[in-house]
Amino acid sequence: MRFVSYCLQFGKKLSSFWHGVCVTRSELVNWISGQSRYLDQSLVDGALHDLLQYMADCLKKGHRIEIRGFGTFALRYRRPRMARNPKTGAILYTEEKYIPHFKPGKALREQVNEAYLLQVKRKQGWASKNKEKYQDSDASG
Repeated sequence: MRFVSYCLQFGKKLSSFWHGVCVTRSELVNWISGQSRYLDQSLVDGALHDLLQYMADCLKKGHRIEIRGFGTFALRYRRPRMARNPKTGAILYTEEKYIPHFKPGKALREQVNEAYLLQVKRKQGWASKNKEKYQDSDASG
């Protein structure tokens, strides 16, 4: 449970640091190594590489990866189907395949939902405070 609480705290810190921008692997490594004086970038990069490689190996073997409170990684089957090229209209046949799928855990879903609703409420509050100002400018312009 300590790992999950760390991930959730880490997610809170990341969201406040990046403000909704896409996070790259190098930014993640820099941020983690900056949070601890004992972890240098090469150590964090190696640990992250090993973790992602282990997860990929588990998925290749058909195993599920479950991190309580964070989420579950599993494989999903996609059946073969007929598709069309949108540009040319040509008929294509896709092969069956397995794709990785992530299902967020309850704690992560609730945290993300709470943060998103807070952002929406802030925007709505700002809009309602400035509603008269923008209605006046719309009427005159």
